Amino acid sequence: MPLLFHPSSRPGFAVATFAVAGVLAAFIVKRELTPHTQPAALPAAAPNTPQANAPPTEARSSGIVAPGTEYATPWRAVLGTESGPHVVVEAGLHGDEIAGILAVDDLSNRLHLSSGQVTFLPRMNRPACDAGTRSINTDLNLVFPGDFHAPDYEHQLSAHLMRWMGEQRPDVVITLHESRYLYDGKNPKTFGQTVVYGVQPMPDIVSRVLDHANRTAQEPRERFRSNYFPIATSSTEQFVAAYGTLGLCLETWRGLALEARVRRQEDFVFALFDELYQLSVITPRKGVPLATSGTWSALGLGRGCFPCGRTATRSPS
Repeated sequence: MPLLFHPSSRPGFAVATFAVAGVLAAFIVKRELTPHTQPAALPAAAPNTPQANAPPTEARSSGIVAPGTEYATPWRAVLGTESGPHVVVEAGLHGDEIAGILAVDDLSNRLHLSSGQVTFLPRMNRPACDAGTRSINTDLNLVFPGDFHAPDYEHQLSAHLMRWMGEQRPDVVITLHESRYLYDGKNPKTFGQTVVYGVQPMPDIVSRVLDHANRTAQEPRERFRSNYFPIATSSTEQFVAAYGTLGLCLETWRGLALEARVRRQEDFVFALFDELYQLSVITPRKGVPLATSGTWSALGLGRGCFPCGRTATRSPS
């Protein structure tokens, strides 16, 4: 399932390409997902005009969560015409967690796909994102599954998000967060640089994705670790309980530079894609065009680079 990143979408960044040793092709072996056995076939993609340079089989769709409300927020999806797992990548549940918002925006603009589906929701809590603050009235991540008739918008929005996720029915949901505290291995509330899960035993895919993502850490503090910390009223726990999806939260540490946090968010998402489809081992080779039938491929990837033209001010921690 090729996922192609084109150099035209990232001007000014170095082209990074990959090739299998001796072969410019990688082959997909579908893995069973925990707790799923086979992903349901995806509905036929609505007719869309593919973006420039996109594979001819690709389509794109978009929509609004809670349309007509003051907290309406857009989503975007990349759809292949062949069946495959559906992954939702979301961020902006807390409006001051900038790295995840930038990473999801960047990925949604660069991703190309020929099978399966990836849906992006970059600003779950748009009023808080617009204000650059964690929350407006109350912490959105503590009020799921929500209430359409509650007086505050956070309870209403969480109910809309629950309904929207029920319509999406993804196999995997990954929510990008940030933490003020680097995980110390003792206090589970120090979330920085961890992947948080809320079910026991830990899903098998977590250790594989961690191992994969940590290969690209540029210093020890960038490495991710697993962190079991269920929160019954969180979005992820409610999505898992209601729809049987595999739900993970990724937390980067705000002590790292913003560019590094965005890069590590993207590294983890790439590692997740790899492990969902089990690519053959590939190694970097500069200056060689990549042709691969693997799960995703990076043509002019520039991954790990800060999104072009974007600036942001980190909120006080």
